Amino acid sequence: MIALVISAGIFPPSAAETSAGPPGDVPGVPAITVDLAKVPRVSRRDGRQRPIGPSSYYARAAGKNVPAMPSRPASPTPREEPEVILEAPSPGLVPAAATLLTGFPALTYSDLPEPSVPAPDAAIGVSRDQIVVAVNLAFAVYDKRGVLLGGPYAYTDVVAPLGLPQTTYLFDPRAVYDRGADRWFLVVTAWNGTPAVSAVIVLASASADATRNWYVYRFDANPAGNPLPGGWVDYPTAGLDSQALYVGMNTQDWNTGDFLYSRVMILNKSRLLAGAAATRFDFWDLRNADGTPADTIQPAITFGTPGVEYLVNVANSSASYVTVWSISNPLAQMPSIQSTQVTVPAYYPPPGAAQLGTGVALGVGGQQLMNAVYRNGSLWTTHNTAVNYGGGAVAAVALYEIGVPAMTLRQSMVWGASGAYSFCPAVMVDAAGNVAFAFNRSSASEYVGFRLGGRESTEPLNVLEPDVSLKSGEGPFTLADDKGRHRWGDYNSIALDPDDSTFWLLGEYAMESNQWGMWVSSATYQQPTATPTPTSTPTATPTPTATPTATPTPTSTPTATPTPTSTPTPTSTPTPTSQPRPTPWHRVFVPVIIR
Repeated sequence: MIALVISAGIFPPSAAETSAGPPGDVPGVPAITVDLAKVPRVSRRDGRQRPIGPSSYYARAAGKNVPAMPSRPASPTPREEPEVILEAPSPGLVPAAATLLTGFPALTYSDLPEPSVPAPDAAIGVSRDQIVVAVNLAFAVYDKRGVLLGGPYAYTDVVAPLGLPQTTYLFDPRAVYDRGADRWFLVVTAWNGTPAVSAVIVLASASADATRNWYVYRFDANPAGNPLPGGWVDYPTAGLDSQALYVGMNTQDWNTGDFLYSRVMILNKSRLLAGAAATRFDFWDLRNADGTPADTIQPAITFGTPGVEYLVNVANSSASYVTVWSISNPLAQMPSIQSTQVTVPAYYPPPGAAQLGTGVALGVGGQQLMNAVYRNGSLWTTHNTAVNYGGGAVAAVALYEIGVPAMTLRQSMVWGASGAYSFCPAVMVDAAGNVAFAFNRSSASEYVGFRLGGRESTEPLNVLEPDVSLKSGEGPFTLADDKGRHRWGDYNSIALDPDDSTFWLLGEYAMESNQWGMWVSSATYQQPTATPTPTSTPTATPTPTATPTATPTPTSTPTATPTPTSTPTPTSTPTPTSQPRPTPWHRVFVPVIIR
């Protein structure tokens, strides 16, 4: 474990945004109020031409060599459970330890403005009675039965008062419900080529009703006084605690698309929720202990009041550490930040994922962390990795539990199977310490589907329970982006209901029409109370027909025990370079400018 206190890389609010004094007492960027009741709903056939927009994550590492990867020994096979698919709400089925409660379709490729994009970038937030589903270009609001309450709304229509160019592309959404304030946040990135525009757009709801008024803020990527080279913002991330909204972002070179540096922006949450002028504080060019730039920093969704906000990232290549950041006094004139390097089992960039019905392998992104959650003294996070179970390298899911503030690795698990590709995970933990993660899976005999994995808090350390299908894929997916790349993702999403025990999962699946669809499912580890059948009128209880999957049973791999590497066998250790390595997905950051 290596601790590093950061004394450089601090970027206070620019003179254009604030005057002297603490962020809570100074003028900042004003908000624009937008009433969604007055925003037209999206029609795919509206004729508006939207650019596909940038995405550097695949291009960044293209052509780079990936180090050889040791084989991972087989782990005990988890107990067998049949696959259960909830195509519609159907409570009470128990495929594994978790109980599936609800499943319904949400936005699809064809619901969006033209031209839609191959990678939807799924984000979900859940309040007591509403669900916000956000993807690239648009978002919608549902109730918990799957009834559409509002939308889909195109971001370009919602933020039209900002006066962005007509061709501006808004992408990489993050949706967060703030249970303490009973309010919503949406974060999206804005990009336009000519004229050059790059910004982070933050929307804060004016009430608990996500279908009505929102405050809209624009934070430009290159604020006045930025001491580093300017660029465009990619892959924003969002975290929340009792004081602030934290937005991480990657800055890309305007001309080459190369990654330049990462930045974290701190926004006073109470100002955003009041529609007051927004002030910001930036930490920029954050670096790992080895001097390499921190890549795709994930701020945590924080439950409780630990007194600091935790953020985390992995290396932009094969490595065996994560960097945990701690921000204290976020609303002070000069917040403090420090980092600690925590050793984890080695991880590797994942190969492209095979799928049934086509020879097209899907790029599933790099090994960047997908999300982060803090609860009860633990920081949970997850990402893609590559594993060789003996039949060649496949994509697998890596999960970590890091004890804070001690910065110790409590659990490290890998979920995958020989011949199957598991990817794009998102993790969440409930009040009882039960853990659930959403992810995709495909193989040469399986279309890309959406699945749930996890573990009960009573399980031994480093043990995952059987996963379950939430929505099976319906056909091969071969859509290509404007650069001819076959992308999946970039990410799925998971949120916790305010009841503190129900997980809500949003994920992408392959539709039979060679399009993607979004699927919403809910599940809980609290088993429902059985209702006794009246003895006077006994009836047969229908048994759901379960069809075992054709793909290999995933294997929970406790990685806390180091894998012996003294005698690697070259012939049984194919490297992930057998598939083109996807470049890390980067999205840039921007300052607040509202016109």
